[in-house]
Amino acid sequence: MNTFQAVRHPALPQSIREPLSDLAYHLTVTYGLRLRLVTPHGRDLPIHASPRRVRDSPLNDLTAGELRVARLVARGASNREVADWLSISSKTVESHLSRIYRKLGVRSRADVAYLIGQTER
Repeated sequence: MNTFQAVRHPALPQSIREPLSDLAYHLTVTYGLRLRLVTPHGRDLPIHASPRRVRDSPLNDLTAGELRVARLVARGASNREVADWLSISSKTVESHLSRIYRKLGVRSRADVAYLIGQTER
């Protein structure tokens, strides 16, 4: 299967092109379908499948376990609560938090909460 860039047509503003491109990608990958747009004048415009680039997020550097801990900490959970909810030891939570702080370049739980809130809107 070929992946193409979104159609660059002056009649389609960027705000419409990107969601159509995302839909075309989903339809192509999931169902093998091709999306076409017909203008009021009868012009046939193919909408090529193109996944939108994912913005780089500092959270992408975290492991799945670190991310779970970070999300719970962002909600205000204590180390003991995180440990209980995830069925891990408090020492493991501390280790995860140490790596989370280093990877995200933050120094406190409040910083983690702020970053999670900004990134996962």
